[in-house]
Amino acid sequence: IAGLYINRPDSDYIGLFGVSSAGCTVTDLRLSELDITGRNYVGGVIGYNAGNLIRISTSGKLGGDAYVGGTVGNNFRGEIVELYSHVDVIGENHAGGLVGYNDRGGKIRDSAATGEITGIENVGGLIGNNYRASQVINSYATGDVTGTQRVGGLVGYHYPGAVVKNSSASGDIKGVIQVGGLVGVLGSDAIVSNSFASGKVEGEDQVGGLAGMNRVGRIEKSMSKGLVLATGNQVGGLVGFNFTNSVIKNSYTIASAAGDSIVGGLVGENSGTIFSSYSSGKVEGNDETGGLVGHNSGTVSRSFWDFESSGQLVSAGGIAKSTAEMHNIHSYLDSRWDIQITEIEHNNGYPFLSWEEGLDRSVWYVTDEDYLDLMGLVERLDDVYSYPNPIRADKNNFVNFIVPPDYGEKITLAIYRVDGHQLIEKRLRVNNGRMATWNPRLASGTYIYLIKGRGQSSSGTLTIIR
Repeated sequence: IAGLYINRPDSDYIGLFGVSSAGCTVTDLRLSELDITGRNYVGGVIGYNAGNLIRISTSGKLGGDAYVGGTVGNNFRGEIVELYSHVDVIGENHAGGLVGYNDRGGKIRDSAATGEITGIENVGGLIGNNYRASQVINSYATGDVTGTQRVGGLVGYHYPGAVVKNSSASGDIKGVIQVGGLVGVLGSDAIVSNSFASGKVEGEDQVGGLAGMNRVGRIEKSMSKGLVLATGNQVGGLVGFNFTNSVIKNSYTIASAAGDSIVGGLVGENSGTIFSSYSSGKVEGNDETGGLVGHNSGTVSRSFWDFESSGQLVSAGGIAKSTAEMHNIHSYLDSRWDIQITEIEHNNGYPFLSWEEGLDRSVWYVTDEDYLDLMGLVERLDDVYSYPNPIRADKNNFVNFIVPPDYGEKITLAIYRVDGHQLIEKRLRVNNGRMATWNPRLASGTYIYLIKGRGQSSSGTLTIIR
């Protein structure tokens, strides 16, 4: 259907269909060049939906007062699958690129919106308001979003018990208060997980790269990148204000954040809990400005910021690390993070979340070039070997390395833990042209040895039992 035109600014339940009830299904539909104006419950396909919508695309422009969406005005417990909206939307309250109001268990998955959205309150690139146990899964928004309060790249207002998972937003977001790259506000028991935002976020107060305010919600395994600019207070690279009983866990930001006061690389103001998270972006502010947190009355544990890249030596919470330390797995292992080394090059040496590269054995991964070089030697070279191996320390005090003659009469031995951390480096004499002996005063475990001599190198593993 092309060129659908409706101009009823004083009427409600406006769209190709005004209302669909539970049990109804609309599928495999394409609407282009829409031009629709209504008052409340305005959508390109349906004003008020309680049924199922599958494989539908819409494009054009649409406007109304409240409950205004590019495809659906209000989705009441309906299921939406594989919908795409490229509709520019103008509304006042509950305005979204795909759905204005996702209500009481409404489900949206594998869907997207790319239009520009303009509103006042509860304005989002995909959904204006995601309410009461409603879900958004595997979906994204790319359009720019402009509003006043509770403005988000994906969802404006996200509460209570609602879920956003495996979703993203990349548009530029502008608002006044409670403005976030992904979500404007998380309300009670709302969850954001495995999701990210990458656009520029601008506002006055409670402005964050992922969320403007986390009010008794939970953010986990999520991240933000881009730029956060604010003229006021409570400004963070990830979250502007993390309220009491709110949780941020296993999340990070590389976004730069700038504001007037209460500015933090991760969170502007925290009165909740921050756990196993980090920030590395540049941070600027005039008062109460910190590398990780600007103002803190809550709990911050096992969390870090890069004092070099942020330009901030102090923080109201967290631990300062150099860039080199932020790239080193031991900074995180020592704080009991669930993290592993990978050969995948991602995030410029900083830790990243497993879902970013389709990994699943740990929550976090980090690329360690020195360790990878060492692993490459283990895989390629086997011309040096050791015995006894394993070595039982209660029976043997020494381990012998058999070395080819062309390594010379003196070799360098380096011992590493299996995570790549170097423990020992020393010079050994090769006896009878073939054997070097070493006393391994180490705890039980498996180690990697690296032997160098006359420009050659070989490596292997050594197990010690005590």
